[in-house]
Amino acid sequence: MKKNPLKLDPTRTSLLRRKFMIEMRRRFNKVYAGIVDLIVDKDAFGLVRQKIVTLNVVPQQWQYQTNPQKLNSFKTWLQNMVNTNILAVSSTKIPGQAWTADYVWAAHKSGTLKAYSAASKTGAVTLPQYLAGSQAQYLMTVFSRPATMESLQMLYTGTYDSLVGVTSAMDTQMSRILTLGFVQGDNPIVIARSLKNALGISKARAEMIARTEVIRAHAEGALNGFETLSIDNVTPDVEFSAVLDDKLCPECEELNGQEYTIEEARGIVPVHPNCRCSWSPIV
Repeated sequence: MKKNPLKLDPTRTSLLRRKFMIEMRRRFNKVYAGIVDLIVDKDAFGLVRQKIVTLNVVPQQWQYQTNPQKLNSFKTWLQNMVNTNILAVSSTKIPGQAWTADYVWAAHKSGTLKAYSAASKTGAVTLPQYLAGSQAQYLMTVFSRPATMESLQMLYTGTYDSLVGVTSAMDTQMSRILTLGFVQGDNPIVIARSLKNALGISKARAEMIARTEVIRAHAEGALNGFETLSIDNVTPDVEFSAVLDDKLCPECEELNGQEYTIEEARGIVPVHPNCRCSWSPIV
């Protein structure tokens, strides 16, 4: 039997989550490409015993450094690569915010629109449903509220701080790998492979953050929307199929159907990393 797509993705954010993860992956991969170029192609640490001068260009500032100095130089270089790519402050929608804010903003908007649609279907909204003018006025009202702006700022900051934590742990792990590589005199290809493993773990964590923070922003957007529409109570609309597929966790299954005021509901979704829950109104 064909599954209802709304039960598979009640937030309708699967495409947004996928785009967020793809962009996250691209940025991490760019850092790794830079590492390979630096350590393998340019042999910045001087680990290749037989060098062909014409094919091996060592950055001048690292050429005569001691191993501890080279390690510090790498850490500075890595931080610059991370800041330029993974932590870049390059939002196209919100000035002064990181690129991740674009996805958080889009998820929040999706949540506010779901609130409007869900409330309209229940008859809780007096505005004509699905009319462009009324929906536009609704969005303008939601996003002009100080509480909404404060909520968005917290979402932007939370996502960015989580990513900072991932890159900080990655930096520490890579420094350990390099130190061990220096001590053992490893080939740069071996070191690069170990660094790739460390980066891969960090990338997986970052992708999980992308998925989870989209759901968080969507949930908060829905609650902000319900609050704007003066709906006092909401109920969790937990994603599950008619046959209760194995993706439904016990925590979310237990949550399904419980009623909360809007203030009580805040912070509950996501229940856990990679959560797929959302909110529906009770009217």
